[in-house]
Amino acid sequence: MTLNEKYIREVYENTNEQLYKYLIRLVGEENADDILQETWEKFIKNAELGKLNKGTEKSWLYKVAHNASMDFYRKRKKIVQDDNFLDNLPAENWDANKSYEKIKRKDFQNIIEKLALEYDASGKSLALLALLRENNLTQREIGKIMNKSERTIRRMIERLFKFLEKKLIEYEINIDFLKE
Repeated sequence: MTLNEKYIREVYENTNEQLYKYLIRLVGEENADDILQETWEKFIKNAELGKLNKGTEKSWLYKVAHNASMDFYRKRKKIVQDDNFLDNLPAENWDANKSYEKIKRKDFQNIIEKLALEYDASGKSLALLALLRENNLTQREIGKIMNKSERTIRRMIERLFKFLEKKLIEYEINIDFLKE
């Protein structure tokens, strides 16, 4: 095994699982595999050509995966908005008094993802949430991936969270169970 193969393998082992989870959040499991493969093909090609800087591999991979995900949304126009999606959730998760305390975490996650797409149909807000939640990246790291300043990322987060809070209150969703 050459030095370059060891380098690629090491980066792969340290990054692939988190990168895959990120892509699942963005484009769904059925599409994540293709984008992940495309991302690693670009990484290997650039690594072999010596175009990557040591220490920046993770942000480079996330940026490539993010851009490929945005291309996916642009090309396929996959996003279908459903303004009444909360009304279509399974009835056993809701009580007659609209207290919503029995909502499952997975259902809540789905609601947040749909609201993020409602806020921004391009998928950027969904990507932002995935980077924050799944990968515990800093605002600076997210900025590098999304090609935005740290300040812009902070404002995007604030606006998105304000929108999510407003919508959750509007739908009377109790989120106290998240604090447990």
